[in-house]
Amino acid sequence: MKFIVLLVSLSILLSMKGFPQKNISPVTYTYKVKDTIHLDMHIYYPKKLKRNATVPAVIFFFGGGWTGGNTGQFTSHCKFLADNGIAGITAEYRIKNKHNTTPQDAITDAKSAMRWLKSNANDIKIDKNRIVAAGGSAGGHLATCTATLDDFNDPTDDISIDPKPTGLILFNPVLNTIGFKERFGGEDEVRKTSPVFHISKSTPPTLIFHGTEDTVEPPSTVLEFQKIMIAEGNTCEVILFGGEKHAFFNKGRKDDRPFHQTLALMKQFLIEEDFIVE
Repeated sequence: MKFIVLLVSLSILLSMKGFPQKNISPVTYTYKVKDTIHLDMHIYYPKKLKRNATVPAVIFFFGGGWTGGNTGQFTSHCKFLADNGIAGITAEYRIKNKHNTTPQDAITDAKSAMRWLKSNANDIKIDKNRIVAAGGSAGGHLATCTATLDDFNDPTDDISIDPKPTGLILFNPVLNTIGFKERFGGEDEVRKTSPVFHISKSTPPTLIFHGTEDTVEPPSTVLEFQKIMIAEGNTCEVILFGGEKHAFFNKGRKDDRPFHQTLALMKQFLIEEDFIVE
């Protein structure tokens, strides 16, 4: 079982190229219309994109407890990936404060986003066989749900399209919803909506960043997720940041040190999984 309490060396950061650039603009697509709600995804493409080529992609779901948040949380991550030859994508989904919806609605939106990406992959120059789902906190929960939960499918989706991503990159994700059972409608919904109970042999390679002092989702839950992943024969790397609390990775925290550290380690994971070719 592999997990690391992080002491990032200076050499990793100095060797890291492709820090987020300000002059990359996204292409926006509407992936879903629900009632009067239009849900968009914003794709940041690499600058040097060949006419008939497709590129790997990482789609990010923002955090906010399924009640708030916005896609801006991962804009810098997307620009960084675009600088490294990968399409970075931020996806909107329905949230309680804006749409008066449930976390279960958000799960269906995340799965709809994955299905839309795959069904339109050729037209939007994305390699449908190399799509990583990523996210922070509640967004990390949604990303993991696309890889683990069979239920919570929008009736308008093409269910024949598997929403499962090729990999997962998770920033202090919620993997067991027991701490949020009221938001999910009671304890009966916990097992249905907790990825930790739905790991299978086909759950994709996973990278998790987590703070040792996180009280929103205890590190013990993340390590339990990893233990089950390994038992199923899957790859799951957990990187624990000593002394860090929830949301430590966001840009603007501690002079951006954890932000840059997680970017460097995210890139390393994508190289190891053959998403980035050095």
